[in-house]
Amino acid sequence: MNTSLPLSNRFLFTYFTLINFLNFLDRGIIPGASSQFNAFITSNLETNSPDVYLGLLQSAFVAGYSVSILYSAHLLHSNRFTTLLTVSLCIWLISILGSGLSGEKILGGSYWSLLFFRCLSGVAEASFQCIIPPLIQDRCADVYKLQLKDQQPHLSSLDEESSFSVSTNNGAKTQPKDATATWLSIYFTAIPCGTAVGYIFGSVMAESSLGWTWAFYLEGMAMVPLVLFTVVLRWSEKRREELREPKKKYLEIESDKLLAPLLQNQNNPPPTSSPRRVSRLIDPSTLHLRPTMLTELKSCLSSLPFVSIILAYAAYTAVLISISTFGSAFVLALGFYDEETTASLVFGGIVSVAGIVGTPLGAVIINSIQYSEEECKEGEDGEPHDLLKVAKSMKLLNIAQFTGILFLSPMVFATSSILFLSSMFFGCIALFVATAFFNLNAMLSVPRQHRSFAVGLLTFGLHALGDVPAPVVVGYMKDSLAPACDINSKGKFDDLQECRDQATGIRITLGVTFSWLIFVLVYVELTRRR
Repeated sequence: MNTSLPLSNRFLFTYFTLINFLNFLDRGIIPGASSQFNAFITSNLETNSPDVYLGLLQSAFVAGYSVSILYSAHLLHSNRFTTLLTVSLCIWLISILGSGLSGEKILGGSYWSLLFFRCLSGVAEASFQCIIPPLIQDRCADVYKLQLKDQQPHLSSLDEESSFSVSTNNGAKTQPKDATATWLSIYFTAIPCGTAVGYIFGSVMAESSLGWTWAFYLEGMAMVPLVLFTVVLRWSEKRREELREPKKKYLEIESDKLLAPLLQNQNNPPPTSSPRRVSRLIDPSTLHLRPTMLTELKSCLSSLPFVSIILAYAAYTAVLISISTFGSAFVLALGFYDEETTASLVFGGIVSVAGIVGTPLGAVIINSIQYSEEECKEGEDGEPHDLLKVAKSMKLLNIAQFTGILFLSPMVFATSSILFLSSMFFGCIALFVATAFFNLNAMLSVPRQHRSFAVGLLTFGLHALGDVPAPVVVGYMKDSLAPACDINSKGKFDDLQECRDQATGIRITLGVTFSWLIFVLVYVELTRRR
């Protein structure tokens, strides 16, 4: 019966994408309602520089993330990914509930309480962000290998359930393709979409009679079914293992070729842990090694392409987070709109559409790369060497990022809303192309058994060097160069006309922010040259 089979790849990837969407919707609430949060900060802390605290609030999740990300990735060597996912989503629900309660009288309307629960949301995000990309790569690799062996007359029920169609409508066989880049792009499209929807959602809720606290409550309610579904997911993955394992002994598995090194080398001791506790993201042939966190850290950082990818991704993220955090404030200060709700709707809509177009476009570009027969022989299973894939794809990424800089530049001096928004739209499309490139190439730049740790380290690096300092620096620069554009306790500019007279300060802030993209070009080129 179908109810006894594991979940299909499409269903599983859709589930992961929904989680990522809600996670980034949560990230968009604060910048979407920046005036109301600035009013909350001003009345709570009695400060004249609320944008600095707003930037700190937006990047606070990184504190919790940095504490847990590397340890969470390392736990995959001894725990099911479903266990880590369940725990992380439960912590996420607690952080969302606490964020809403921090604005209520029950907690005294405390800024510091809100800051703590935003930090806690980073702990929750840590686990699933280092699990999902390698899992997608593994599942797509399984399907790709099945397609290469499609001439075999029989497939197991597991393979039929989890594989994608490889036939055309007339029954003719198609050339197999690795779908990793495609599914990674779909997963990461949730980032701009979730952020943009959260931007609009936060603005609408803040302007409603319910207030911004209910924005957190409602998103928490939406996450509850996804948390409960982890019970089904755990059962499905357990059933998947049972279908792949023999009824006799663990080491007698014939279908799982990953165990071949154990059978060929009798000097290697058998795995010390039960296979039921082994994540599929870890190569079973390396279980007896049990690397320490320090070993994994050294292995990842010894890869120069991987280090360059971290630095490029951090600079890239710094620009995007700065635009998303202060975008509506910039639009208001430059006089393009008079109401924050309108500015948030327009800004959020543009970013959302740009993300929907740009992120999958990255996968299209990656899939368009061609390799010669000689290049294909350099790797395994008729595939090009991983570092060759990195070098070729990064060359195309640099072209896309340079195009993005050209499109974004007019925003600095634009006096027309059409020019400003059009420039932002096409520039963001070019920027969002990079998401799939960075994540896929990070996994290709390190040994297979360290991929999850590498993804965790990559995300930690982009947050520590991008998400954390950028909103604070840009917020301080904005407050210094355009002090009249500070938000008062009523969520309005003290003097809107004076703020618009200081538009030069806003434009300088934009120009400095966009200049960080130069570092992206430099580090991407270093990655390409290996």
